[in-house]
Amino acid sequence: MSRKNCVEELTAEIRSALNHELYVIAVMASLTLPDMCAALEKEKFWATNGSYVDWCKQNLPAEFFSLATPELMKEMRNNLLHTGRLDDAKEKGTGRLVLTLPNRSIHFTNCRVNNDFLTDVNDFCEGLCVAAERWLEKNRDNETVQKNFELMVQRREDGLSPFVSGIGVIG
Repeated sequence: MSRKNCVEELTAEIRSALNHELYVIAVMASLTLPDMCAALEKEKFWATNGSYVDWCKQNLPAEFFSLATPELMKEMRNNLLHTGRLDDAKEKGTGRLVLTLPNRSIHFTNCRVNNDFLTDVNDFCEGLCVAAERWLEKNRDNETVQKNFELMVQRREDGLSPFVSGIGVIG
C-alpha cells in the first residue's frame, strides 16, 4: 500500500473527527486545506492570504459554498486558527460563519442570513475535503506539487532518519 500524502491523510482525519463529533478540530483542520493546497503549487512552498482567497475562488464546490465568499473563508481561517473565534469578520464586511450541529429535525446547508453564512458543520468540512481531493486529482502529477509533498508532515511508519528509526513518527 502506498503511503498517503498530507492532503489525503488530513481529509481522512477530518472525516474521522466528524464521525467522532470532534467538530472544532474538524473545522480547524478543514480551514487549513486551502492553504496547504495553495502552498503545494508554489516553488517556494508558501501560502499567503492572497493565495488562500485565489485557491478558494478556483476550487470551492458551489454545492457547498455558493454563498460563502473566499474572503469570508480566509477571515474565518485566520480568526479561528489564531484566536479561536468565528465572530469578528463583520468589520471586514464578510459576515460571520455559523456552523450548525447535526440535527434530525432541521438541516441548514449553504444558507445566507443577512450577511452571515449558515451551514451544517459536516457539510462545511466535507465541502472543503471534496475541494482538496478534486484539486489533488488535477495536480497530483505536477512536478512542484510532487516535490513539496515530501516536505509536508506525514506518517513515516519506519521513522525519520537520523532522528528516529524502527518506530512510526509523524514528521
